Amino acid sequence: MKGKIISLLIIICITFTGCVREKNKYLFDTYTKDEVISLFNENKEKFDEIVKIVSDNNDFYEKDRQMEYEDADITSPYDEALKWFSASDKDVIVDFFELKPYMISYDYNCRFVKFTFIGSDDKIAYCFLFWFVDGDEDAYEFEDHKDYLRQNYVVKNVAYNWILYY
Repeated sequence: MKGKIISLLIIICITFTGCVREKNKYLFDTYTKDEVISLFNENKEKFDEIVKIVSDNNDFYEKDRQMEYEDADITSPYDEALKWFSASDKDVIVDFFELKPYMISYDYNCRFVKFTFIGSDDKIAYCFLFWFVDGDEDAYEFEDHKDYLRQNYVVKNVAYNWILYY
């Protein structure tokens, strides 16, 4: 009898643990090229707001990275990195994840913020990249980076300081 009760308790614990984990599970969506471009155009203000929130948060940039040359990433609305943001900024980020991106990255060198969406064939990623251009040197570096990306990707200008590559 005692063994049956213990077995029943183990089953209940496993079931409960599985339900709790499922509640916080994030699944990104997949998109075609046209869908992801429409998503960007219809939500450009949200993208711009995330760029500002992420780039203005020094704690996220400094403390979320594991190594010096590693980007700071947010991969879900439940990401541990959200602890570095205020409640209102966290709400904006969580709201953005309703668009179901794969991840948001802030460059280790503070040059850009990148939004990655997975293509519907799962063999392609669509990346929207916002480059911070404060002067001629930054503009030159942005053009140089686009030339570098063009070696392996299709690169399209989608807005001022915004490119899409895939």
